[in-house]
Amino acid sequence: MDRTDDQHRLTDLTVHVALSGAFEGAYRSGENTTLLPTDSQKNAVYALAAERGPEPVEEFGLALGRHFLAGNPEVECAQVHLVQHAWNRLGERHSFTAAESARRTATVSATRSGASVCAGIDGLMLLNTTGSEFRGFRRDRYTTLPEASDRILASRVRARWVRRSLDGTDWDDEYATARESMTSAFVDTYSTSLQQTLLVMGERVLTDCPDIARVHLSLSNVHHLPALSLYGLQGVVEEKAQRVYVASAQPHGVIEGTVTRNDTDGMAASDPAWTAAEGWPW
Repeated sequence: MDRTDDQHRLTDLTVHVALSGAFEGAYRSGENTTLLPTDSQKNAVYALAAERGPEPVEEFGLALGRHFLAGNPEVECAQVHLVQHAWNRLGERHSFTAAESARRTATVSATRSGASVCAGIDGLMLLNTTGSEFRGFRRDRYTTLPEASDRILASRVRARWVRRSLDGTDWDDEYATARESMTSAFVDTYSTSLQQTLLVMGERVLTDCPDIARVHLSLSNVHHLPALSLYGLQGVVEEKAQRVYVASAQPHGVIEGTVTRNDTDGMAASDPAWTAAEGWPW
């Protein structure tokens, strides 16, 4: 990630490195002197990304291949496979959404007396490269999380909503408006917690979609950890323009909440499609 200008630049890569060569001794007799640990290969990816930048990916791959060949005479072939994940810019500066990440959903309950619909969206990936903090939280003897005054806020959003009625519904327009409302609220909000952001997103949906009675939001906190400090590489690359982060697969928090209009609480809560959608894993 490049934050040297007001308009941040985000590059998201998955990198696979495969080294082949004269490693027979390691396989046959456990002689490891020719082996470069995979952990060192991983760190080289992070360090070179910070030193020279990860784009264009073809040049970055060439730089990695040459690095592994230069320092390891036993390596006969360094194969680097790179996948660049597209993010679309939101607004002018530091907000993004993963391209083609979201899936539209609908749960319908039909009985002989009528029907109900719970519409929604799954997997909407949103990311702010700045404009978020998390401080002042309660600590106990098991707390290891450091306070953050400037963090990446990334979330995978799952939302469900029900309407006041099914009359006169333009489903496509309402879906597009609800999605844009959640996205713009995420972008516009200086976040002191994901809980605060969730409430703003839900309120924005109800403001922009007057026929929606209730919206439930589930926001998975996708942690992005500073790679150079995480792997002890601060001394390798100092004060570079490129900031390198790892999207962590470690256990993460999911923040959930429901925002409801005061005059529709009973109707929304008893909606069978709403109940079914909330009980299903998708």
